[in-house]
Amino acid sequence: MKERAFVIGDIHGEYQMLKQLLTYWSPEEEELIFVGDLIDRGPQIFKTLELVWSLQKEYDAKVIRGNHEALFLDFLQHPNQAWDLYQRNGGATTLASLNHLALNEINDYPLDELVNLTTENYPYLMAWLENLPLYLEYGEWIIVHAGVDLQLSNWQQSKPSDFYWIRDPFHLGDNRTGKKIIFGHTPVKFLNATPGDLSIWHHQGKFGIDGGAVYGGDLIGIHITQSGELLKEEHVTHP
Repeated sequence: MKERAFVIGDIHGEYQMLKQLLTYWSPEEEELIFVGDLIDRGPQIFKTLELVWSLQKEYDAKVIRGNHEALFLDFLQHPNQAWDLYQRNGGATTLASLNHLALNEINDYPLDELVNLTTENYPYLMAWLENLPLYLEYGEWIIVHAGVDLQLSNWQQSKPSDFYWIRDPFHLGDNRTGKKIIFGHTPVKFLNATPGDLSIWHHQGKFGIDGGAVYGGDLIGIHITQSGELLKEEHVTHP
């Protein structure tokens, strides 16, 4: 692995913002790491995934499993049981975008048919979702979607769902992991003390980088080194 990395927060289909943010990334010098939640809610999910898949193929970019990737996988595996929760979390936008349907057409399809259509169009999709890691260790950093269980003596034994769903117990807990932690999931505007502050959140070696792009906030990327330095944060403002 390269000595430096560029880590990108929650995208949620904000393809144009992602393209702009990637202009700050140096492929020759930096690894590229996404904290998850590439999909759901946003305007251009299909193009976002296509771009990320191409970056994985060409540059070995890493993608962490977010709660939205977990919800999508659960829906593809158990459509009838999982649809209600996935729909409430913006899943229809992903299904419409990937299958080139209008959003209001989704309800015209039986759930099993939607799954079949999606997996026929993207035969590699299920395996891709299943193989997304729950976290990545990069030198002195842990990179994860939501956080870890800080009450455990070994954070690696956190429940799988905690890696992509946990909030307050992680935000408020003492970081005794011996490492710095980068996470997304919870928009920084809810973590920072000042209302409307979209700078990265920092507390006890925990760094929140979800700028809430899909809610009109920023898409955030940070440059880090394996030795634990945070060199710079980059922001793309919502158009």
